[in-house]
Amino acid sequence: MNDIQLKRLIDRVSDDFEKERSIKVLENGRYALLKPAVPHLGDVTRELDRGKITVPFLEGSVDVVLNNAAREREVQNSRSIDDRAIERSIAKYCPYLFWC
Repeated sequence: MNDIQLKRLIDRVSDDFEKERSIKVLENGRYALLKPAVPHLGDVTRELDRGKITVPFLEGSVDVVLNNAAREREVQNSRSIDDRAIERSIAKYCPYLFWC
């Protein structure tokens, strides 16, 4: 998996989340999901190739981060998830090591 493929995955999950929850995932929030993962894409690709993780697992991990962020009062009030909300969500619960 490369950074473009991961960006597409993040965008796909974020777009679905927006439709389901009516909460906007801002571009800086999407970038906050991408940035910490990029240095680990080699490891992610190896784990995907070996079957240790799957694309649906990665999608689910992004969804968990978004759903945890959506529970915050600030997000509820603004109806949007920004980079700070993503960072706080990951700090509370990190669903996959490369985001930690």
